Amino acid sequence: MKDTTALKDRELMMLHVAGARMFYLMGKKENDSISLDELARITGRVTGTIAGRLSELVREQLIERIGKGSYRLTTMGQRIVIQTLMPKAAQLPER
Repeated sequence: MKDTTALKDRELMMLHVAGARMFYLMGKKENDSISLDELARITGRVTGTIAGRLSELVREQLIERIGKGSYRLTTMGQRIVIQTLMPKAAQLPER
Protein backbone atom coordinates (compact mmCIF):
# COMPACT_ATOMS: atom_id res chain seq x y z
CA MET A 1 0.00 0.00 0.00
CA LYS A 2 1.35 3.41 -0.97
CA ASP A 3 1.70 6.36 1.39
CA THR A 4 -0.59 8.92 -0.22
CA THR A 5 -0.02 11.72 2.30
CA ALA A 6 2.16 13.61 -0.22
CA LEU A 7 -0.73 13.86 -2.70
CA LYS A 8 -2.92 16.94 -2.86
CA ASP A 9 -6.58 16.42 -1.93
CA ARG A 10 -7.69 16.73 -5.54
CA GLU A 11 -5.09 14.21 -6.74
CA LEU A 12 -6.13 11.70 -4.11
CA MET A 13 -9.79 12.20 -4.97
CA MET A 14 -9.19 11.77 -8.69
CA LEU A 15 -7.36 8.50 -8.06
CA HIS A 16 -10.28 7.22 -5.99
CA VAL A 17 -12.82 8.30 -8.61
CA ALA A 18 -10.68 6.50 -11.21
CA GLY A 19 -10.61 3.49 -8.90
CA ALA A 20 -14.41 3.43 -8.84
CA ARG A 21 -14.37 3.27 -12.64
CA MET A 22 -11.81 0.46 -12.61
CA PHE A 23 -13.89 -1.58 -10.15
CA TYR A 24 -16.91 -1.05 -12.39
CA LEU A 25 -15.02 -2.20 -15.49
CA MET A 26 -13.83 -5.30 -13.61
CA GLY A 27 -17.40 -6.11 -12.62
CA LYS A 28 -16.76 -5.45 -8.93
CA LYS A 29 -19.09 -2.43 -8.73
CA GLU A 30 -22.55 -1.74 -10.16
CA ASN A 31 -21.66 1.70 -11.54
CA ASP A 32 -18.62 3.83 -12.29
CA SER A 33 -19.44 6.63 -9.88
CA ILE A 34 -18.54 7.42 -6.29
CA SER A 35 -20.40 9.53 -3.76
CA LEU A 36 -19.15 12.52 -1.83
CA ASP A 37 -19.65 10.55 1.40
CA GLU A 38 -17.62 7.60 0.08
CA LEU A 39 -14.79 9.94 -0.90
CA ALA A 40 -14.82 11.56 2.53
CA ARG A 41 -14.73 8.15 4.23
CA ILE A 42 -12.01 6.71 2.00
CA THR A 43 -9.74 9.77 2.04
CA GLY A 44 -10.30 10.73 5.66
CA ARG A 45 -10.98 14.32 4.61
CA VAL A 46 -13.94 16.31 5.91
CA THR A 47 -17.02 16.55 3.70
CA GLY A 48 -16.58 20.31 3.20
CA THR A 49 -13.07 19.82 1.80
CA ILE A 50 -14.26 17.06 -0.50
CA ALA A 51 -17.20 19.15 -1.72
CA GLY A 52 -14.94 22.11 -2.46
CA ARG A 53 -12.42 20.06 -4.40
CA LEU A 54 -15.19 18.28 -6.31
CA SER A 55 -16.63 21.65 -7.35
CA GLU A 56 -13.21 22.66 -8.68
CA LEU A 57 -12.77 19.38 -10.54
CA VAL A 58 -16.26 19.63 -12.05
CA ARG A 59 -15.57 23.22 -13.14
CA GLU A 60 -12.33 22.01 -14.78
CA GLN A 61 -14.31 19.20 -16.48
CA LEU A 62 -12.12 16.48 -14.95
CA ILE A 63 -15.00 14.98 -12.99
CA GLU A 64 -18.71 15.16 -13.75
CA ARG A 65 -21.59 15.18 -11.35
CA ILE A 66 -24.19 12.55 -12.07
CA GLY A 67 -27.20 12.76 -9.86
CA LYS A 68 -27.24 14.07 -6.34
CA GLY A 69 -23.87 13.62 -4.68
CA SER A 70 -22.41 11.15 -7.20
CA TYR A 71 -19.40 11.80 -9.39
CA ARG A 72 -17.42 10.07 -12.10
CA LEU A 73 -14.31 10.74 -14.13
CA THR A 74 -14.62 12.45 -17.51
CA THR A 75 -12.54 11.47 -20.53
CA MET A 76 -10.25 14.42 -19.86
CA GLY A 77 -10.00 13.33 -16.22
CA GLN A 78 -9.04 9.83 -17.33
CA ARG A 79 -6.19 11.27 -19.39
CA ILE A 80 -4.91 13.28 -16.43
CA VAL A 81 -5.03 10.21 -14.20
CA ILE A 82 -3.19 8.04 -16.73
CA GLN A 83 -0.61 10.60 -17.86
CA THR A 84 0.09 12.43 -14.62
CA LEU A 85 -1.34 10.88 -11.48
CA MET A 86 -0.58 7.20 -12.03
CA PRO A 87 3.13 7.83 -12.65
CA LYS A 88 3.21 10.12 -9.60
CA ALA A 89 1.42 7.52 -7.46
CA ALA A 90 3.81 4.81 -8.63
CA GLN A 91 6.70 6.83 -7.20
CA LEU A 92 5.12 7.16 -3.75
CA PRO A 93 6.83 5.27 -0.93
CA GLU A 94 5.20 2.27 0.70
CA ARG A 95 3.49 2.77 4.05
